[in-house]
Amino acid sequence: MGNDSDHRARVLIVEDEVDLRELIENNLRASNLDVEAVGSIAAARRLLDSSAFDLMIVDMNLPDGNGVTFSQQLRASSGSAVIVITGAGDETDRILGLELGADDYIQKPFLQRELLARARAVLRRYNHSQSVAKNDTAREPRTIHFHGYALNPATRVVRTLTGESVDLTTLEFDVLAKLVSNPNTVFSREEIYRSAAFRTGDPGRLVDGLISRLRKKLYDDAVAKERIKTIHGRGYTLTA
Repeated sequence: MGNDSDHRARVLIVEDEVDLRELIENNLRASNLDVEAVGSIAAARRLLDSSAFDLMIVDMNLPDGNGVTFSQQLRASSGSAVIVITGAGDETDRILGLELGADDYIQKPFLQRELLARARAVLRRYNHSQSVAKNDTAREPRTIHFHGYALNPATRVVRTLTGESVDLTTLEFDVLAKLVSNPNTVFSREEIYRSAAFRTGDPGRLVDGLISRLRKKLYDDAVAKERIKTIHGRGYTLTA
């Protein structure tokens, strides 16, 4: 995860369907990615004890646990990007995957080239943020200050006044950037939905969930709803 342009991104696949696991593994390796593949959470944990990964592609339903909960735990400790594989036609799985912190999801059955495209898109965002963040001391990128935080659109990083980074998913950052770039402007749920990297799903439920998570991550309960205000019948706004 360095700045070397020749760095091969490391990807961990956690998928219990053998044929699908091998298909994904072969496809990603053919695209010059460094890939490891396992069939259970237990096997993934053993591998992660000695290895680090840029991206994890995890099935939501695994034989020894919930793949999204597992990914959420690993994201908090390792910072790896996450793509969740969900069941066919299960809208609840897709929404839950995003609400629990996945960067993206893909629904079975899917084309291998679609998974590869999504993996590359997530890795570009992830590696760009990592690379620029490591060079912050050499050049301080433009930031937007709000409520004691500093948001950098270039690095996709939000920091506190003491320099600590706030752990946000891709969608959380997209929504927050929309609001802080336009303080005191009311955006409808549909406008916020279109500004973020959503694939599909109900705009109202997805946006409401993301706003709720942003409030919890950024503010104390006493002020959260005043910082990111609900304008009934219209949408949301971030107060200046």
